[in-house]
Amino acid sequence: MIGVLSNVAKKEIYTKKFYNFFNSYIKYNDKSMFVFTIDDVDFVNKTVEGNLITKEGVENSIVPIPEIIFNLTYHKKRSSRKNVRKLALHPSVIIINEANRFRQYMIMEMLSSHTRAKYILLKHEMYIREDSAKNRESLFTLNKGSDKQKFIMSNKPDLLSYDGHPIIFTVYAQRGIEGLWKVLPKPHRPEGIVWSDALNIKLSLAAIESSDWISHFIPCLGISTVNFVLDKYSNPYVVRLDGLSSKILDENDDNITGIEFMKNLYDYTNFLRTKQQGGANFVG
Repeated sequence: MIGVLSNVAKKEIYTKKFYNFFNSYIKYNDKSMFVFTIDDVDFVNKTVEGNLITKEGVENSIVPIPEIIFNLTYHKKRSSRKNVRKLALHPSVIIINEANRFRQYMIMEMLSSHTRAKYILLKHEMYIREDSAKNRESLFTLNKGSDKQKFIMSNKPDLLSYDGHPIIFTVYAQRGIEGLWKVLPKPHRPEGIVWSDALNIKLSLAAIESSDWISHFIPCLGISTVNFVLDKYSNPYVVRLDGLSSKILDENDDNITGIEFMKNLYDYTNFLRTKQQGGANFVG
């Protein structure tokens, strides 16, 4: 059984989506999924209440805490994040994507340590917002940082832009068979932009390489969302890397993406179980 950690708002939505994908992918197998929220976990009795998905249908059930759990949400409440951490520390539990949002300066520094990945990075630095207003035209803001109003900035080359703003290309990557990274079909494409096969290959390779390298530092990473900008020569540059984006499921109701997502979940789960049986107790 695969555990799927959701938030309250998405619990029933994910249950319905996964049941539809489930039927398409493994209707003839005795597989099951279990969708729940962190508040559904009973840490004392080591059980959890939620929606059990099998080929027969969906039913509310109480089961032992699943050994492998995919976290498909971002927990805003501090108490929820603490409970996710508590769940991750359970000796028999593996949580994939324990966190889905990262401090991007940290991500950029990690990528900078990779001989090849550093070539798909813009130069970046931390700065105090008020002190750098005069340099704003030559800098490209990636994201807000800490509560001290620090931002991550980057030197801005001649980027592919629309209406004065760099166009963001998003690629979703996921671990599957043998724990290897692969990109999901139908990435988020900016309107009016035609992706050539050559560009698709460039972005896919960059997403796989950057996700694989970050997973050396964040071993629980199994699903990633990588945002790119392009220069005028169509060279990609990573400007943000996070865990799962809800858009992976929200935007893709088609069976192609859903079945591929399901297949990767099961392939990666089987890989992790094989490692556990061999005595390994870590992801990666």
